[in-house]
Formats: sequence, C-alpha cells, structure tokens
Amino acid sequence: MKIERFMTEAGDNTRIDGFPIRLRPVKSADRDQLFAWRNDPWLISFSTSGKTVEKQDHADWFGSVLNESDCVLYIILTERDTPSGAIRFDRLNDSSAMTSVFLSREYTGKGYGELALRDGCQMVFQEWQIKEISGVIKNQNTASISAFLKAGFSSMPADSSTPPEHSLFVLNRTFGHRFD
Repeated sequence: MKIERFMTEAGDNTRIDGFPIRLRPVKSADRDQLFAWRNDPWLISFSTSGKTVEKQDHADWFGSVLNESDCVLYIILTERDTPSGAIRFDRLNDSSAMTSVFLSREYTGKGYGELALRDGCQMVFQEWQIKEISGVIKNQNTASISAFLKAGFSSMPADSSTPPEHSLFVLNRTFGHRFD
C-alpha cells in the first residue's frame, strides 16, 4: 500500500494507492447520512451502546453537535469525495479529548481509518492545544484496534470510565512530533 500526503486548495489530504482521503467538517446536510450510519446493524455491532437511535433523538444530538465548541465532527471522504464514515472529537478538559471513528463496511480494512485518525488528531492537536487524545474500542472490533495502533495510539490499562469488554487507547502529543 502506497501512502502519500499532499496539499490542495481544499486543505491537507492523504492518498492511499492514488485515492485521496479528506476530512470535511460536518454540515447540516449530513444529518440523514449520519443517522443511516448510526443505525446500520453492522456498525451497531461494534458500537459501545449496541442500540439503534430514534430519528428525533438523533436530530436533537446532531443539532447540539453543530453548536458545540468542545466537539468537532468530520465526514471522512474517500474515493472521489465519497462520504465513507465519520470521526468525532470531544474535548474533555483543557488537556485531553476523546475520539470515536467509524467507516461504512465497504471502506474498512483499506487503511482509511488509520489515516482519518492521523489527520483528525493532527487537526485537533493544533486547534485545541491539548496533550492527549483517547479512544475506547470494543474488544471484538479488531479493525478499529489495528487502525488506532497504526495511527500511533498506545494501548493503556482500562480506567474507571472504560466500559466492560472495551479497551482504552491513548495518543500523547509529546510522542507525536508531527503535531507540534
């Protein structure tokens, strides 16, 4: 797999085997696509809640995300700017944030998750000046675990906020020199 980074007028991009990947800030027109992904049975099987959400609950959540300064949500665009998933960052305090990422089934296992994590973390480290980003992943979600590790996250002992049957991963700014 050949990976290269490049700049365009649209911003920083990464290519995998010639196909660009880009993170685009979420916009109101993305609400229905996010709702469909959120209720996809395959994605639900890897989610912490393991449950579907009602359309109104999703609409309420989505409206709050659009107006929240301590949350950023990006759509992952792959081949020909195809929306393929999302990555979210929630600032927990002045020094840390939590991330979650997903790709629709047809885009997993191709390296897009790793690159979305790398690019998203770089942007969040620059924007928020935090020291670490963590992620909690269901133990059976081997694709996400692999993406987090390849993106530079370290596996850490579970803490009191880690749900049962999940693992904790942390990326420290001090170890990610490309973020400074």
